Amino acid sequence: MSRGQLLGLRELVDLQEAGGYQLPDDLLEAYRTHLRLRDLTLDEVPLLHPTEVSGRLVRPDVTPGDVLALAAEIDDATTRRRITDTASSVRNAAVEFAGDIATTLAADAADRIVADHLRPAFNDVLDQARAAAAKLGGYGLNTRALLSAPKASRDAFHALEALADRYQAIRAARTKANNVGRRQPEHDHEYTFATFENPQAFAPGWTPNTARLPRPPYPDDPTESLYWMVTDAQAVEAKPWLPTTPEADAAWWAVFGEGVESRAAAASYARSLSNTQAVGPGVDRPGQG
Repeated sequence: MSRGQLLGLRELVDLQEAGGYQLPDDLLEAYRTHLRLRDLTLDEVPLLHPTEVSGRLVRPDVTPGDVLALAAEIDDATTRRRITDTASSVRNAAVEFAGDIATTLAADAADRIVADHLRPAFNDVLDQARAAAAKLGGYGLNTRALLSAPKASRDAFHALEALADRYQAIRAARTKANNVGRRQPEHDHEYTFATFENPQAFAPGWTPNTARLPRPPYPDDPTESLYWMVTDAQAVEAKPWLPTTPEADAAWWAVFGEGVESRAAAASYARSLSNTQAVGPGVDRPGQG
């Protein structure tokens, strides 16, 4: 377990309410166990130093039994302090072990968390955003015009604002899940397919061999961005989605894979031709003669 993974898991858990999703039960229970152990408080046992308590014996009626009793009290405090220190070490080891279990569960389930727990919430946000956008009608996001709009339109605008916050939380949770699981793209290194399944829709006529695929024209404001995502014709055609890392890689490969393979084949042929020419005419090649 790394500190970064544990922090990522904590943020993934904390984002549940804002994102409106729920993580797997076994993962949540493992994380709660880690927290319970971490928050256990062990009573501090003060040490009794002979030089500090010996004054108790300075009296006229002191007896050998008093000395033995005080020595026993000092020894008992020392023993309880040693046990407490050992208990603290054991607790700390258990905290780390429980953290290892929780982060391992989260890492192993990273793709499942995205697909089965975040994606349903993400799709729900898009469905509600489409419904809210429809209720806005011709007012759109014109806040001045909305002041005199019907209540249904004003409510739809406020609903869209809340949905934008939820959308951002779910997107952040996907990042946290991938970080905990150490999921790195094999092909889609620029995250071209992280938000849209068909980003080519933003560049009509574009082909993999013509130019670099342009970045979608995201509005800066979160509410405007979500509204654009469910109402703009190109954005709708681009298909907003919440993919796992392998799914984004597969989408990238479906578009660029043929070109990658063609370039690899051409490079391999060029190396082969270069090696053949390096041998030169009139020189026996391996297997000749």
